[in-house]
Amino acid sequence: MKALGFILILSGCFLLTPVSVPASQAPTEQSKQNIAPHVPLRMRISGDVMQAKLIHQVMPEYPQEAMKKLIKGKVRTRIVIDCGGKVIEVKVLSGKSMLANAAVVALREWRYQPTMHNREAAQVQSDVELKFDFQRQSKERSHVQNQVHI
Repeated sequence: MKALGFILILSGCFLLTPVSVPASQAPTEQSKQNIAPHVPLRMRISGDVMQAKLIHQVMPEYPQEAMKKLIKGKVRTRIVIDCGGKVIEVKVLSGKSMLANAAVVALREWRYQPTMHNREAAQVQSDVELKFDFQRQSKERSHVQNQVHI
């Protein structure tokens, strides 16, 4: 038997595992060049739809320095969710830098129900906007409001 490389196995996302096949079934150099690696599908889904799939949300810590300086505002982000529902990328699109880091740290802890497309787990790209408002802190238990936009 000759080791040929890798086979894709679906386990939440994709995992590469070495395999061996008999030399008589080995692909030719021509057919090896025609095999494209399987990349998980990445879908763009509106924030409203993803809000409904949110299963674990961590609220950002309001930065003490921002609170001292009475800084409030919105931080708009674009996130990528992996096949298992974990946030794997967070990109800040707009917002005050003093608030942005707190938003990124919190969003990395968020978890979503996995998204399926044609019975295959898919990654998702979506936008999330977090609103920081220190005046609401005394009125509400949560001092950061999550608003998801398309």
